[in-house]
Amino acid sequence: MSPNAYTAYKHAVIGLTKQAGTEMGRYGIRVNCVSPSPLTIDITLQFFRKSNPMNPEELKANWEAFCNKTANLKNHILKTQDIAEAAMYLASEELKFVSGHILVDGGTQ
Repeated sequence: MSPNAYTAYKHAVIGLTKQAGTEMGRYGIRVNCVSPSPLTIDITLQFFRKSNPMNPEELKANWEAFCNKTANLKNHILKTQDIAEAAMYLASEELKFVSGHILVDGGTQ
């Protein structure tokens, strides 16, 4: 997928989240989005292993280096736990008046 296509898809999700948050609020439904920047998970590594002859440890190290290089928030590597915590936060009653927001983007779009 080209960077332009990826950006278009990601902005579409953001726009839909904001619009759905606006429209569904009258029914008491909150709509928010967890939109992570790149992270290292098994399915990502499996995808890249298909087209890359590197050994798994080297591939993982290279992917993590890429994620760190492209991240706007330095000195932290995004983990699945960060995404889970963001989702739980958005679902909590602490945010009962929050709708149409995007979390865990790491400062990127």
